[in-house]
Amino acid sequence: MEYVLSLFLAFCLTFSSLAKTNEIGDNVDVTHYDIYLNTIDFSNRTLDAATTITLTAKEEISALELELKSLTVTSVSCNISDVSNFSQNDDVLIINFASAIASGSEFSVTVNYG
Repeated sequence: MEYVLSLFLAFCLTFSSLAKTNEIGDNVDVTHYDIYLNTIDFSNRTLDAATTITLTAKEEISALELELKSLTVTSVSCNISDVSNFSQNDDVLIINFASAIASGSEFSVTVNYG
């Protein structure tokens, strides 16, 4: 149980937004996190979870990077733009939107992971 809780806390503390060419958080303001723990398997040390992040774009963005340590993303969705694709490079999740999100827009991204 301690392992899963530690993993969960590490996720909460490191799931922060990154800008491609800016400092952390320069292109978005994160206003809210909703974290859903769907399944926790203590014996196998696994979990199935989702986080919905509410953000406001500070500038037009076509991609978003999130830091996600030690977890594997299974799907990503956005409420105002389709996600054209996503990829993980070590601890960074890169989300590419099908259409750019305008500056000042409030939007949410849901990341499913385990």
